[in-house]
Amino acid sequence: MTILGADIGGTKVLLQLRHITHQQRWETIGKAHYYCQAFNSFYELLAKFLQQYPTIHIDHACLAIAGPIQTQQTAKLTNLPWQIDKQILQQQFQFRATLINDFTAVAYGISVLQQQDLVWLQTGKPQDQGVKAVLGAGTGLGQALIFGNYVQATEGGHTNFAPTNAKQIALLNYLKTNHKRVSYEKLLSGQGLVNITQFLAKSYQASIGFDITQAEQISQQALEQQHPLALKALKLFIQIYGAKAGDLALNCLPTGGLYLAGGIAPKILPLLQQPLFLENFLDKAPMQHLLAQIPVAVITNPEVGLLGTMVYSHSIVAGGLPEIS
Repeated sequence: MTILGADIGGTKVLLQLRHITHQQRWETIGKAHYYCQAFNSFYELLAKFLQQYPTIHIDHACLAIAGPIQTQQTAKLTNLPWQIDKQILQQQFQFRATLINDFTAVAYGISVLQQQDLVWLQTGKPQDQGVKAVLGAGTGLGQALIFGNYVQATEGGHTNFAPTNAKQIALLNYLKTNHKRVSYEKLLSGQGLVNITQFLAKSYQASIGFDITQAEQISQQALEQQHPLALKALKLFIQIYGAKAGDLALNCLPTGGLYLAGGIAPKILPLLQQPLFLENFLDKAPMQHLLAQIPVAVITNPEVGLLGTMVYSHSIVAGGLPEIS
């Protein structure tokens, strides 16, 4: 039995084909990643990938999509002008398909992560049956909750940004000049880091010397070159990230663990491991003692969402969870 997994983000797509053996183990047939901007549609991208496997029959495909799933039949990516239709997929590629939110996939993927895939920022006091939460900044800001075996993706990344000090209030007012409403995604994403840097650059007196419209350059300048402006921007990003994670923890009390996913956290891990993130996570008087008991981890495996699509597909076509090989 062969399954296809796809993790479809606003920047790139990860794809994998796996065979489920009679012993209920996964065997990888092939995998690839593509940048979205090189294709007009997901269908075009998928056709290119499957050209390499003309004799493979796919029994089920699970597509994790960075955007809300409208009716289980169609989905539109939030940060990319792609729409994906389940019926078109099934007609064009001749397989059964399931569409899920990308953070639903991340949540399912957590169940098969290894210890080396996690870096703990706070060990807390984990409860085996406790709620778990996932928050992740990347091209956008995703969020999901896990209640036992049930996963609920949310659009919590689009809640209103709540500044916590005078500088953040000034940042909010700066963004309001160009945006009718300022959500957390306007700050906790690749573009969010750019927005923060451009805000700080207004009062920066020295020559900048790097492109402040590119999040990769900003984080590189902060972590490798210790550029004062880039470092200040990244630290403000982390303050807001910690505060948002703390709000999420208060909302659902994830005693089973709060997990930071997405492409940004692993890249800025050295700064996340410094006190700044946890200081802002815990700054929720009078509930600091409660949040100190929440385990907080960074997911360093970039394929956690892809793993989640495999877990989800496996539960549909074979039942239960597979063994990883």
